[in-house]
Amino acid sequence: MAEKTLTIGAPSLTGEDVHAKVKELFEAAKYPLTVTFTNSMPCAACFPEVDGLYLKHVAATDGQSRALAVPDYDTLQRVSSSIAQIAELNHYNPAMTLAATVEDPAPAHDQSSGGNADQGAEGTDKKDETQTERPELELYMPDKSHPSAAGSYLYGAVLYSTLFNRSPVDINYAGECEKPLPPETSAFLRRIAWKTVTEFYGWKK
Repeated sequence: MAEKTLTIGAPSLTGEDVHAKVKELFEAAKYPLTVTFTNSMPCAACFPEVDGLYLKHVAATDGQSRALAVPDYDTLQRVSSSIAQIAELNHYNPAMTLAATVEDPAPAHDQSSGGNADQGAEGTDKKDETQTERPELELYMPDKSHPSAAGSYLYGAVLYSTLFNRSPVDINYAGECEKPLPPETSAFLRRIAWKTVTEFYGWKK
């Protein structure tokens, strides 16, 4: 057992590759992994990649830190990437600290045992609403760490909803990551973002 800590800041300021650091510290961990997220940013933070990951700003009297279950290594890489992107955009250093107790890695499973295959199948079966309603919609780039144009748009809509307690449904903006998203896609993502945030916080729609 070992305590592992990762402090994420703007990559241009830290000179660190967050993906490499996550791989170094947490790839061999057993998942689901309980990770304590501590916000060092002057703003509240909400990351939909991990259920319940909403943290108050660093100056709040409480609520800046939460211990949450991260289901798998890919999810930890994705949320770490999102934190690093927010840190880079705002030149935050540090932005957030991730800490976890990592057990000694278990012996490798024989492929014929189906251990890894079952775990992969279980992860595949757990689908969020975007996958259920729009299975063709890719929220991540092929590396499964960086968000696609649609994924970035969804994150922006979630952030808008959380910060302003206001629906993004009627916003007339389709994103500019690569090119504007199709109107039906941007409308769908805004609706999903507002539904997710209101259900999570128990807000009235």
